[in-house]
Amino acid sequence: MPRSFVTAAWLFATLGCQPEGGADAGFALLDGLDVIEVGAAGDAPILPWRLSETPSVRVGGDGRGEHHQYVEVSAATILRDGRVMVTDDRTGLVRLYGPAGDFRGQLGSRGEGPGEFQSPSSLLWVQGDSIWIWDHTLWRTSVFSPQGAFVRSERYDPTAAGLYPVQGMWPAVVQLSGEGSLLIHLRSKGKAKVPGGDDLDRVGLAVHRYGAAKLDLIGLLPREEQAEVEAPWGATTLTPPLAAGPRITLSREEDWACVGHQSVPELLCVSATGHRVGLRWSSQPRSVWPGDPAIARWRDETGRLYSGKMSDREVRAMVAAVPAPRLYPAFRDLMFDALGYLWVGLGPTSQGPSESEYLIFGPELRLEGRLTLPTMTVIEIGADYVMGIRRDTIGVEEVVVFPLSRSAGRESG
Repeated sequence: MPRSFVTAAWLFATLGCQPEGGADAGFALLDGLDVIEVGAAGDAPILPWRLSETPSVRVGGDGRGEHHQYVEVSAATILRDGRVMVTDDRTGLVRLYGPAGDFRGQLGSRGEGPGEFQSPSSLLWVQGDSIWIWDHTLWRTSVFSPQGAFVRSERYDPTAAGLYPVQGMWPAVVQLSGEGSLLIHLRSKGKAKVPGGDDLDRVGLAVHRYGAAKLDLIGLLPREEQAEVEAPWGATTLTPPLAAGPRITLSREEDWACVGHQSVPELLCVSATGHRVGLRWSSQPRSVWPGDPAIARWRDETGRLYSGKMSDREVRAMVAAVPAPRLYPAFRDLMFDALGYLWVGLGPTSQGPSESEYLIFGPELRLEGRLTLPTMTVIEIGADYVMGIRRDTIGVEEVVVFPLSRSAGRESG
């Protein structure tokens, strides 16, 4: 039987207008819902799960040859046979490595033809071991066999009649998830017409199931925090480092979709049958650690983005005009793992930015406890591993896989 999410129409009228300088702290994400109150994040039990101190697989990094050089890793996954696949958004490369990290070959090539890529930004393997790769420049999914042979491509048409439930909103961010479904961030062009509410400038978070005629809107949330600065052509807005914004995740079996805004410690989760549940925890605001590498990375990425539009001096002046963040968002990451556990990354621990703390909820959204991971951009969590992207001091990227051992017991902490 087809499963669909229920459009959260009850949410629309509760959302007010967002100030230019940041997210609307008064938006009511969980009004009218049954809410699971977790309590203080710091009081959650420490899980006895163990993450290896050293990665079992390393792909990329400095001094490892041309097949390990990346400009901007956008996604990675471990296939059923243990091979590692990595995509580079900037170069259009999709590479395959053996279970030990040895280079095995490349899928497709850079281009626009069948089996070629411009900006491969998301990937997953689905039933039958097919490999699906989303290209956000070409707006299409390319499907490959487990052996790496091109099978077909499917273009996503953002202009399809009746596809979007909110007039005036269009897809801005798309990523593969679940069994070939898409997670979509919708942005308004001007003012979006929202059922049951006023004209709003919001971000829509939605799921488009593979083969469905329309997508399911889970909720409307304030957009990312913005800072207004002066550019040579006049005032412009930038998303500052560590800015809080809307997030969405979908479980691999598509049993749950969860959304939230990083400005508040709460989530809205919707089951495949339409059941709505709220999750809420509390935690003290965390001061940004001096020298957090995420800030330096933001400066580098912003400078690279505007380097062809203005002089180096003008770029530095514009970047310097963005206020430095004082507090971390209420949460940083949001991801379902292969077993249906929901991982909520809270940000750096009290030990500094080299470690990050996670709240972990079971498949029925019951809080299991918390776990500390080495700081990295987590891109996939399997049954027995955590995969992420690490960057060295000069920005060289590598994909690392840390073995994870889970246990049924608990420890207090």
